[in-house]
Amino acid sequence: MKNTKFIHSLIAVAALGTLSLSSGTLAEGSIGSQVSNTMENAGAKIDNSLKKVDDSLKKIDNAATEDSSGIAMKVKKALLEDESLKQGGNISVATKDGVVTLSGSVHNLAQSEKAMAVAAKVMGVKSVNNKLEVVKENTAQSISAYTDDATITSKVKAKLLTTGGVPSHDIKVVTTGGVVQLTGDVENAEQSKNAEKVAKETDGVNKVINDIKVKH
Repeated sequence: MKNTKFIHSLIAVAALGTLSLSSGTLAEGSIGSQVSNTMENAGAKIDNSLKKVDDSLKKIDNAATEDSSGIAMKVKKALLEDESLKQGGNISVATKDGVVTLSGSVHNLAQSEKAMAVAAKVMGVKSVNNKLEVVKENTAQSISAYTDDATITSKVKAKLLTTGGVPSHDIKVVTTGGVVQLTGDVENAEQSKNAEKVAKETDGVNKVINDIKVKH
């Protein structure tokens, strides 16, 4: 941005210098209308020169952006083709001015170092900023299992909410490893039985533990 302003200033100064000389010469000849025309022409030349500079700078910026995108694509391709990284979690690639930033997760330190080495070998890469997090497989599996249980719980609650004769607001649902536990208080045994039936018919449920208390 500073370079652009500097270039614009140089063009303006040069053009104004020309304008001053032309105006002085014409003033001596007492040709007022020609002075006005000369000023307008000089102004137009300044505008055209500035536009050319802006266009050139835009082309440079666009070329730099295309280069960064191209490098990022090459790095992603190289990572996908590496056998040791095919089960390497989730790796994101960002590139700016030849500097590649790796983010996301891998299963171990070896994969993190491998990803960094693969990226560094790609043509056009100047350096690699490794921000990958190591998440062990059992941790990843635990997260996945927790997500599945949460989904099942949401499904059971939604079905209870839309089932007539079941006081869904009085029933608590907890899911662990696909096993749904129902707790709370209901007015009669029929409501407890209906809640259990709804839970058993929900996709993903392996077993239902009915701990609902019947008031009457």
